Amino acid sequence: MSGFTLLEMMVALLVGALSVVVAAKVAQVVIRQSAQGKQSTDFSTRSRLLGRQLRNDLRAAGHGSTGAVAIDRGSPPWNQGGGLGVVINGKAALPVVAGANNLGAMTIGTTPVQPNSDAMMVIVPNPGLSGITAGWSQAGSVRINLDPPPVIPAIPGYQPLANCNSSYIYVVDHTAPNGAGRAQLMNIATLVGSSITTTDSLQFTLAPGSSVMCARLSTYWVDANGWLHRTDFGPNPAPVQIGNGLTYVDRNQVGNDLAAPGVLDLQIAYRFSSEVYNNVGQIIPPASDIWRQWAYEGRAGNLDGLLQGPPADRLENWFEVRRVRFNALLTSVRRVDPRTSGTKTRLGREDGGQSIVDRPLRAEWLTTVESLTNLRYFDHGAPARVRPDPY
Repeated sequence: MSGFTLLEMMVALLVGALSVVVAAKVAQVVIRQSAQGKQSTDFSTRSRLLGRQLRNDLRAAGHGSTGAVAIDRGSPPWNQGGGLGVVINGKAALPVVAGANNLGAMTIGTTPVQPNSDAMMVIVPNPGLSGITAGWSQAGSVRINLDPPPVIPAIPGYQPLANCNSSYIYVVDHTAPNGAGRAQLMNIATLVGSSITTTDSLQFTLAPGSSVMCARLSTYWVDANGWLHRTDFGPNPAPVQIGNGLTYVDRNQVGNDLAAPGVLDLQIAYRFSSEVYNNVGQIIPPASDIWRQWAYEGRAGNLDGLLQGPPADRLENWFEVRRVRFNALLTSVRRVDPRTSGTKTRLGREDGGQSIVDRPLRAEWLTTVESLTNLRYFDHGAPARVRPDPY
């Protein structure tokens, strides 16, 4: 019985080694493809969740209001830093959505902001956590009484206001003759049973049967490490104004407010109502020039030549935002390519700057347009070219 020759053994070893190498390569490709699949799934999931969060907040923004929400500038937190919001015709208010365009080098707390990114502040009431007023609450009052929960009609998913874990309530009066609701954002001092005490006073008389909802004041912004923040105003906020407009962040809440990783840029644009043009005697742009109806904070005072004066002269225009478009540049957070050299340049959407990403990372824009359908705008029945009344 004869054995293998040396040559046969060497050939067998070579074939075996090649088989191992091929198998290793195949396994490497399979593992990489699996990782790419997980990367794609992760990217898609984060895109859906982020888009849903922003869309839901915009759809709920300013529920039942005119687009302007009253605040009591004589009480905290609205009296800080020279006073939040803007005063029009002697009335102080915040727009239900406002933005800061192309932020420069700055920090919020100790966290650096992504340069050239935008920020968006939005007032979000929650009708699912609400109550109905019992009796009248006069202007200047700090107490609001509600109907006991059993009196409230059964609504699927409804919970009484006592379950609100926010520091803020959103009050909407339903007695305006033109159907445009007067709304105010207020800071809760105590909520005991069916009685609410606030730290600030009502800016208008609140009728029986009006709505009181749990609410939050949230600002979306991106830090230099690619994290999207949703910073909600807390019970004792330290407001920081960002940009040149009406956008604020509570720096006391930065740190535990991370919303999504891998966001390289956030760009916000607005489409104003026709009254912005009517108020200055201009002709509404035709459909062929629809892009001219979009504008950005920092340019609102000179809307492609249609409006005159600096932005600060026409802050009331921010109460007439009808549609919001947001673009978020997302990148994958799972590396699947062994290459570590090289970069890609992504042009900014809207009027943003360029974004540089590592070549192995996937980066795509998430784009959505939302109409603010819950707002009862004053100009539905108002005469043309009448300055807006905040509330």
